[in-house]
Amino acid sequence: IIQKENFRIKNGLQNNILYLQQRIKQVETNDNQLPLVVLDCMIPRQTMHIQVNNRLLMELVRNQMQKENPTFGMLGMAILNTGEKINLTTGVEVEILQKPEFVDKGVLLVLKAGRRCVITGEVNLLLIHM
Repeated sequence: IIQKENFRIKNGLQNNILYLQQRIKQVETNDNQLPLVVLDCMIPRQTMHIQVNNRLLMELVRNQMQKENPTFGMLGMAILNTGEKINLTTGVEVEILQKPEFVDKGVLLVLKAGRRCVITGEVNLLLIHM
């Protein structure tokens, strides 16, 4: 009986360790990868109330609201003297503060800027230009 109980305890500990390892991997991935939106420059702790009519952004909001922390990266855009538009390589992580209100032709959002983020290397995610 003692051997059986020890086996259950050992098996339970192994399952807990596997779960913790998976959770750590998930948090690490979520911590350094964000979907990106080119919308506006924001600074940390700034809040923004916006209504957006963009199918991709509305889909992104729906997906992010199902996550533990509904956030995405927001970058601004600069317009050069030549008229050329370029995406900035710095931005912020924004949190969706309130439950989004989906209206006829868009979504009403309350966003709060959090920590700064920097784009390094290639951007592998689809950028949503507004």
